[in-house]
Amino acid sequence: MRRVTEMMQKLGKVVTSGNRLNLPDSLYDKVIFKGRAGALGFSMGVLEVVTFGLFALTTLGASLGVVLVRDVWHSALLLGVALLSVAVHYVMVQAAFVAAMQVLVYVGGVLILITFAIMLTRGSEESTESGVTQ
Repeated sequence: MRRVTEMMQKLGKVVTSGNRLNLPDSLYDKVIFKGRAGALGFSMGVLEVVTFGLFALTTLGASLGVVLVRDVWHSALLLGVALLSVAVHYVMVQAAFVAAMQVLVYVGGVLILITFAIMLTRGSEESTESGVTQ
């Protein structure tokens, strides 16, 4: 029983502290943040914020384009851009599996189905507008 109590105390000590490697705080900061400054003197945090802002604007612009564009084909292409930029957001938060599923399922599956539906229905609309009936 004493051994279990000691293990629980050690586990609680490791879990409750922000230092998961059980290193001294000064050494922990050096290990974790080693190499964070870029070659141009920018910190990586600034570049991450700029990248996030760029892809956030891309996501919002493409999403507005999906709703506001009159042509269905362009709307589908903008939907693809919006879905890909959301996948980039997942990569930025280090959720690579979710990003891969986003690309495979939504961009690869749903967007292709929408594209086929547009191509198949567009031909029937053009033939009925010209007066030709089948």
